[in-house]
Amino acid sequence: MKKFLITIFIFFIFLFNSCLTNKGTLSIDSYPQNCEVYLNGEYVGVTPLEKSVNIGKYALEVKKEGYEDYKKEITIERGKETVIIANLEISTGSLIVKTDPDGATVFVDGKNYGLTPIEIKDLEIGEHEIVISKEGYAQIIKKIDIGEETLTIEEILIEAISEIFINTNPKGAKVIINGEEIGITPLTLKDINPGRYIITFKAIGYEEMTKSIEVKEGLNAFNFEMIQLNHALIVESEPTGAKIYLDDVFKGTTPIEIKNLTPGKKYRLKVEVEGYLPFLTEVTMPKDGSIFLPVIKLVEIGG
Repeated sequence: MKKFLITIFIFFIFLFNSCLTNKGTLSIDSYPQNCEVYLNGEYVGVTPLEKSVNIGKYALEVKKEGYEDYKKEITIERGKETVIIANLEISTGSLIVKTDPDGATVFVDGKNYGLTPIEIKDLEIGEHEIVISKEGYAQIIKKIDIGEETLTIEEILIEAISEIFINTNPKGAKVIINGEEIGITPLTLKDINPGRYIITFKAIGYEEMTKSIEVKEGLNAFNFEMIQLNHALIVESEPTGAKIYLDDVFKGTTPIEIKNLTPGKKYRLKVEVEGYLPFLTEVTMPKDGSIFLPVIKLVEIGG
C-alpha cells in the first residue's frame, strides 16, 4: 500500500512538471502603451503585458484606435521568454481639395500644403481644420474627418467684398492707393476686394507717408498719425499758383512746402501772381517745428 501511494505521488509530480514545461512566457510592450493584445484572435490583455502561454505558434496582433495594427507570427518555446516590442504607426489618410477657380491656398491645422487642385497624403486619422484661401475671395474654414478612405472636397469660391474707413491726424490728407489718388481723409471706400494694398498719404506741412495695409472681408478701419515737417515754411494763396520767393530766390508756386530752412533765420518772403498786387513779409524760422502761414489773399489790381 505504501509503495502504491509513493507511485501515485511521483506520477502527479511528473504530470505537474510536464504541464509546466509545456509553457513559455510572452513579454510584450508597445509604443504607445495600453494597446490591446490578441493571440490567434483571442483578447489576452493590454500592454505592457507578461503572460504564461502554452508552447506553439501564434498570430500576434496589437491594436489601438488611431494606429495601424501590429501583426507578427511568434513561437512560444518551452521554458523560454519571448520578448516583443510593438511600435505602432499612426493611421493616415488622404485628402483631395479642388476649387473653382483653381489656385487657392490650402492649410490643414495651420500648415500650408500648396495650391488647388491638390492631393494631401499621410494625414492622421481623425478631425482636422482646413482653411482654403484665395485673394479676392471669401475664406473657407471648416472641420473635416480623415478616415482610411480618401476624402474629396470641392468648393466654389465666392468673391469677397470689403469696406474700408481711412483717417489721418490731421484730417485732409490726400489718399493714394496703388498709385491712384482716390480722395482725402476721412474717407470710406466700399466694394473693395480683400487683399494687400499700398497706401500713400500726402498733406501740406507733413511728411509723405506710405503704408502697406491688409484688407480683410467686411469692415476695416485704419487710422494714421501724420508726422509734421521740421524747419519748413508752408505757403498757400488765393488765387493759387502764385510765385514764391525767399530772399529773392524763386522756390515754386502755391501751395508750397519749402523744406530744410535754417532754424532761427529771418527770411524775406514775396508772393506774386500776374494781375495782383505782390505780397511782402518777413518770417523767422523757429528752432523746432515749421511755420504754417495763413492763406495769403492777394488783392487784384484795379479791384
